[in-house]
Amino acid sequence: MNRIDSQLIELITEEVLKAFGRGEGGNRTDAPTAIRPPLGTCTGDYSRFTDRPDLSPITNADSGGPTQTSGLAGIVTAQQLEEAIRSSPDKVATLAHDARLTPLANDFVRENPQKVRRAAPTGTFASPANGAPWLWWADGHYPAAQQAAVDQGGALIASGVGRSDTGLVQVVRETGDGLRSGSLSGGILFVTSAARAGVLANRCPLIRAVVGTCLDALEQGIRQVGANLLIIEAPYVDGPTICKMLHRISGTKPNIPAHVQRELAEFHQHR
Repeated sequence: MNRIDSQLIELITEEVLKAFGRGEGGNRTDAPTAIRPPLGTCTGDYSRFTDRPDLSPITNADSGGPTQTSGLAGIVTAQQLEEAIRSSPDKVATLAHDARLTPLANDFVRENPQKVRRAAPTGTFASPANGAPWLWWADGHYPAAQQAAVDQGGALIASGVGRSDTGLVQVVRETGDGLRSGSLSGGILFVTSAARAGVLANRCPLIRAVVGTCLDALEQGIRQVGANLLIIEAPYVDGPTICKMLHRISGTKPNIPAHVQRELAEFHQHR
């Protein structure tokens, strides 16, 4: 049966090609129908998509061409990560702070977290405290919390780290790097549970994380330890309270009290 079907298909194909050759494909013509060449191939170069700046690579006006000034930008694929790792001297791919990953790229990062890092945000931001923004990230979809962050304008910027098991670790590292370079004032994490976030964040020597259960708790964290990372359990805090906390901390220049600084130094020496 398979042999008969195969022969039938070949006969039908032959007759169709003959019909096209005679000009019987719907528009009669004396000349055979021309077969057009392919329009082109996909090269992965999105630089001509001027209406989609998120797909365009970072460019350097002085050089006249695209350059990766702060890591892979736009939408990054797993293949791009692998190529960046191979060409990097330290075998680590660097992502721009706002780069987005394809699903396969997210899987690659989850499996190889030590081979990928994100660049700290750069540029001028409108923070009322010291000119450096606060980085925010969410481990899930929290419309009220995320809208509150957006409403703060340039004082807060969203991390490009994806919502994954390794995302929390990546954004804590990103915040620590930003604090070290001075490009960030601090960070804000919207999470379902603060337990893991608090433990991981406070493992970074430069981070002083507090859980914002209410505005009073945040005030105590700012006053007592100079909090520079706010953890909010988004499902359990109402929108207006989140707005007040974000406004309060984004206008703060975190200053650690001298006695707390001494205590932390002694703790690190004797641990």
